[in-house]
Amino acid sequence: MQNFDEIMKILSQFQEKLEQKQHFFESTRSLNPDFEPVSEDSWRKELARCWIYGTDNVGTILNAPLPKFPYLSETAQSPASKHYAEWQESIEKNAAPDSHYTEYFLNEEEFGSSHLHEPKPKEPLYDYILRLRDIIEKSEKIHFLWERGFSSFLDHLRRTLAKKQIAFLELIFPEDMELRPRTRCEAVQTGKYTWEIEETPAHLIARKISPCRFPVYICTAADTLHELANTVLNGRRNAKLTAAETLGLCWSALTCARRQLPLKLDDLLHLSKNAITIEPNKLLPTLTLPSIFGGQAMPISNTIGRFLTALSNLSGTQSGKNIFQSPEESLYRCLRRAVKKLNLDPKKGKITFQTFLSQPVEFDHRYQPK
Repeated sequence: MQNFDEIMKILSQFQEKLEQKQHFFESTRSLNPDFEPVSEDSWRKELARCWIYGTDNVGTILNAPLPKFPYLSETAQSPASKHYAEWQESIEKNAAPDSHYTEYFLNEEEFGSSHLHEPKPKEPLYDYILRLRDIIEKSEKIHFLWERGFSSFLDHLRRTLAKKQIAFLELIFPEDMELRPRTRCEAVQTGKYTWEIEETPAHLIARKISPCRFPVYICTAADTLHELANTVLNGRRNAKLTAAETLGLCWSALTCARRQLPLKLDDLLHLSKNAITIEPNKLLPTLTLPSIFGGQAMPISNTIGRFLTALSNLSGTQSGKNIFQSPEESLYRCLRRAVKKLNLDPKKGKITFQTFLSQPVEFDHRYQPK
């Protein structure tokens, strides 16, 4: 296949660099058997990091500056009272879908203090949202009508304002969330030199995530990437392209996980070829990932940059505008096949592309081979 040799060359060169690094670790270990940084366990984790970041020099990626989220939008800095009044007006006109809350709002005197707190004079919308967050997190009990009003207000903002203008809202109150009871611990001074821990009931704002979207052990993530690369280099001819796209999608998801960008997998599946930027005068290429804050140019390794570029230049993808052209089901099937070869305990849950949207952890051993 035209240009596919370039992909195999990139992966072969990457594995050669890892073999050279392994030789360095083994040589140093033979001279310093008790030196922990070059122990077998340390090498296994270092190798895992190399696969996750797609480089033999992980420090280059970890030290690269990440893009900053843009400053607060005009809407976030606008008076909260304006949006609160518009929300009230929409309820009075029965524009809001929550008819139960409409009845409650129109009979405010009957329900009294359970009404949603009003904004302070000249209080920005962002500060008002933070104040509501503090009220929830410190409340022992939340009145169901207050919670209903709170949900109705957030729904009004999401229905009437541009997504980019209220992107900050997703980081404080995710659209798919739940309030969970918890115990809040606070140090209270009881004397000049004495303190006590005071426990009070409170609430936690928890983002609901897919059952498959959990952080996995770094070695498990790396073994999955290595298995996909092995299929690209040594697999059947008709499986090579799908394996290459699956590997590229996993690397893109892991890049997203480093910044913890709130996006959906579908955004990555339709990643444009123009998202890859390689400039000769810069140390690292970038991958511009879509987000509710707009495009975020994430630094990636030269290996991943070259790999995704070669992938987007394949003859089979010339007609499309996206990097990944294989059917979604084919990519999922290829990933399941790679994970199955790792011989993991099926009771621990599934590993999907959603899994790679969370940063792998270094001390979780739930996914060790049987």
